[in-house]
Amino acid sequence: MNQLIEEELAMITQDRKEKERSDAKNAVEEYVYAMRDKLNGDYEKFAEAKVREDFLGQLHSTENWLYEEGFFQEKNVYVDRLKNLKNIGDPIQNRYTEAEHRPGLMNEMMKTIQRFDEAIQVFYTKSSDKYAHIDQSEIEKAKKILDEKMKWYDQTANLFTSLELHKDPKVLCKEIKQQRETLEKDCLAILNKPKPKVEPPKEPEPAKQQAPPPTQAQGQIDDEHLQPNGEQKQQGDMEVD
Repeated sequence: MNQLIEEELAMITQDRKEKERSDAKNAVEEYVYAMRDKLNGDYEKFAEAKVREDFLGQLHSTENWLYEEGFFQEKNVYVDRLKNLKNIGDPIQNRYTEAEHRPGLMNEMMKTIQRFDEAIQVFYTKSSDKYAHIDQSEIEKAKKILDEKMKWYDQTANLFTSLELHKDPKVLCKEIKQQRETLEKDCLAILNKPKPKVEPPKEPEPAKQQAPPPTQAQGQIDDEHLQPNGEQKQQGDMEVD
């Protein structure tokens, strides 16, 4: 019984290893086909001519290797082969991805700058009292932050204008995003300062009304019911001679 269990476990292990080996081989094959198509399409301008031609040659030789010497290799052989190809292909892919997302992020950065600039102008022109409760020193602090980000934006935009597509950008998309998020956080901390609460005036308490003095008739009635010592007569009392 134990031998059968061990044999079954060994078969399961072998099947798992074979699947991992096959998956690693397929990953190399899929990468070769996909990258070759992109180098002749979207990625063409993002690699220098010589680098592109050499890389296409390596992809072609890898494809041949897969059907010859590399038809049946251990998993680690395929993993290393794919890693070597990606060392060349990833920088090209990254340049393309950066170029695709960069314009949108720069546009969002400019919109954010304009939005806060308009808010600061509202304070100085007094076209609205929306920010009138904020101290001018705080507004000046927000303006300084905004000016610094505007300067960064102009310098970065100039870098992108002169950037050759086959070269790595000095400023990545993640930094553009971080710059915008920092600008929003710092300016909103100032411009979103809540207005001080104004307590409504307290209404005066109504004066207590005093009971009116008794009328003459009421006084006479009360006197009739009182005995000389001030005690009230009880009904049914009789005078005694």
